[in-house]
Amino acid sequence: MLAYNIEPGETDDLSHYFYVLDSFREREIDELNWYIDDGKYDWDTFRMGAYYFYAISRLPNNHFLSAITILIVYGSMFAVIYRASRHFNICKLYLFIATYFAVSTYWYYDTASGIRNGLAFFNRFYLCLLSSC
Repeated sequence: MLAYNIEPGETDDLSHYFYVLDSFREREIDELNWYIDDGKYDWDTFRMGAYYFYAISRLPNNHFLSAITILIVYGSMFAVIYRASRHFNICKLYLFIATYFAVSTYWYYDTASGIRNGLAFFNRFYLCLLSSC
């Protein structure tokens, strides 16, 4: 709910992403593929990000972007912590401490505002953890 109600500042990445979502809302999927092939907004580098933004642009308003991103990032974080606790047979107190530490130190607003950076960093972190467990 908090991420859904974020009003981006003028210099936040999220205000630019709202513009991108409005642009994608007017286009079809083949035009998105043209954006990717042409390298517009660096979408040739961030192909999955382009499809993610396009899928979000089909929703009724732009605020779903930060809400869904936070849901993905925190949901993945909790899944990794839970999986590691099951794998290493950690008691519930330490599971609580790890969860509390993760929630209190993870950069919430930067992830909700700088969508691509937060998802890219966390996906890399998540893949590293999965390969070691």
